[in-house]
Amino acid sequence: MSTGGLAARRAGRAGALLGAAALGAGCFASRNDVRLLQAEVAAARVEALRADTARAQQLDALAAAVRRADDSARCVSSSSRCRS
Repeated sequence: MSTGGLAARRAGRAGALLGAAALGAGCFASRNDVRLLQAEVAAARVEALRADTARAQQLDALAAAVRRADDSARCVSSSSRCRS
């Protein structure tokens, strides 16, 4: 499970709880509560972005490894000279 997904779910739950509290029992959230929630959502977005960036780097490294393996397999299977 990715850290970015967990952070996003937590932020979503926090928003849902705040929304339910506002609808069900009147709005008891102070301005500071709203600011804290906004900060948590922003932090969750940053975590998700970092996780996405790390995942993209891993995919790039994997794609490069697959290309090298493909080149090696092509070189072995062909009679032409291959660069070393």
